[in-house]
Amino acid sequence: MKTVDDFAVAEFIRVEAVEDKCDYCETDSGSEAIAAPIREVARFIRDGIETEWADPADEAVPWDSEHGRYIVPTYDSYDLLEKVLSIDSDDLRWDIVHYLGEGDWCQKHSHKLTQQEEWYVDWEDFSDQLKHHTRYVFYRVEKAEAGDNIYERARIPRALIIGMSTAEVGFK
Repeated sequence: MKTVDDFAVAEFIRVEAVEDKCDYCETDSGSEAIAAPIREVARFIRDGIETEWADPADEAVPWDSEHGRYIVPTYDSYDLLEKVLSIDSDDLRWDIVHYLGEGDWCQKHSHKLTQQEEWYVDWEDFSDQLKHHTRYVFYRVEKAEAGDNIYERARIPRALIIGMSTAEVGFK
């Protein structure tokens, strides 16, 4: 039985394993080390979570005093762990939550677009330009304003081409 269904966490456990029996899934290998100390596993998971998630107060997320909540989605440690990691054992989940603490979590830089959202906006803008303004003449496209976090419209086709393999575009 696989207790944690995440390749990075599973690899960490494999490398750091010191016990031949897992306390959470009751698997006993007999002689091969298959279980790592929970403190180390929880620290590894916390370090991973903290690359993308933070305390809303640290992210300067505004508080809506009328409704008594932050204006961006927040999660307690248990819900965040369910959102980002598939764990079969409820006991393991609660032990990791203990190490994460009781505070709220929000996405880091929640006031900015995520990379997927930015790409969506860029695609919509590019599509609009192509359909209604420039068609196939890209030298007429204005550059984005300095400091914008959105790609220049004329660079989007190159970014799309770089992401495609030659098989996808039909080149031989």
